[in-house]
Amino acid sequence: MLDIDSKPDGAEIAGSDLLSDGRDDAMLARQLRFLIAADYLQGKTTPTLGDAESASVVVTGIAWQGRQFINATNDPSIWEKTKRHAADMADTISVDVLAEIATAIGLQTIAA
Repeated sequence: MLDIDSKPDGAEIAGSDLLSDGRDDAMLARQLRFLIAADYLQGKTTPTLGDAESASVVVTGIAWQGRQFINATNDPSIWEKTKRHAADMADTISVDVLAEIATAIGLQTIAA
């Protein structure tokens, strides 16, 4: 989401433009579709004939939930603690749960 946040407001970003960490197109498109459906990102998908998994995804911005997530995880030390805590919980975890963990760690940091 930080890559998307660094783009100008209203810019249309193709999912393939975000490949930088070794993920393949299908995995990235699936993750972007989930983030759009969960209201973390704004964007649109264009299905391809016969294969919903390879639908192209264009991101047009970050939605309110996405902004909340970025704000909760913006501090590198909070993000690292969040990832460690989440890794102890399960193999897969939702973005909502990550945001809750990050918020709790952030509140603990402020209270300390």
